[in-house]
Amino acid sequence: MKISLIGNNLTSLILAQILSQKKIPIEIYSVKSHKKNFETRTIGITENNLKYLSLYLKNITKKIHPIKEIKVLVKNDKEDDKIFFSQNSKPLFNMIKHRELENFVKKKLIRNKKVSFKNIKDRDLTKIVDNEKFQLVINCVRKNY
Repeated sequence: MKISLIGNNLTSLILAQILSQKKIPIEIYSVKSHKKNFETRTIGITENNLKYLSLYLKNITKKIHPIKEIKVLVKNDKEDDKIFFSQNSKPLFNMIKHRELENFVKKKLIRNKKVSFKNIKDRDLTKIVDNEKFQLVINCVRKNY
């Protein structure tokens, strides 16, 4: 089986990593877009999702920042206006920078012989879908067609 992923985003990169470890050849097609800058964007990952990601992304836990408490101030800084979430035994969730996770996965995929990256133009997307060498085409583009 050969699979094509459309989109060079976090969803397609993680999916490619998982599928490639199952020895499935992957071609990732990306369209040049005016991507917003995600340098400061962060992602919260639950403990269960982190366990799953750890199966396919070795050393991912080194990049994660566990969050064990959250304090939210409402309107003013009075003690009675705080909303407080806390958990001592395990994190509420785990934080990672979007760009850091994306780069981490991409570096792993670039070294992977089962994965190849291709750049295409927007109008060429239908050629991928109609290409008979792929048994499955998955569109991971945010605003997919």
